[in-house]
Amino acid sequence: MKTGIFQTLTNEQKHKGEEGFSLLEVIASLGVLSMMLLIVYEISIGGMKRAEEAKNDLLALALAQSLMDEKLAQNKWDEGSEAGETTGFTWTREVGDYETDERPVEARGQVLRKLSVTVGDRTELATLRLVEERR
Repeated sequence: MKTGIFQTLTNEQKHKGEEGFSLLEVIASLGVLSMMLLIVYEISIGGMKRAEEAKNDLLALALAQSLMDEKLAQNKWDEGSEAGETTGFTWTREVGDYETDERPVEARGQVLRKLSVTVGDRTELATLRLVEERR
């Protein structure tokens, strides 16, 4: 059936060569899609772990600063050590002579003391103070 210069195609002729996707193509595209989703999942899980570590580091630092401020407010520089556990973190707080070359630093009846606070295994703060020697 021809009409003018255009040919009228039947339904059968229109879809000839358009057979759709094969099963192999569908399986391959699903494989590629699943790999991409797995990569996105791994990236998001890694990001969440790093965010959790950063949160814990910040909490540990805040606790260390709080423990140091508490000791500084007491203004007691006697040698000694304390330890405890707070909000899931273990901590130690130590006051001792600051030593260089294995001997304390002293000046005019005063000694340089070091206050160090350690929270967990990665957070440590320290400060030095010149105090009256009490020996």
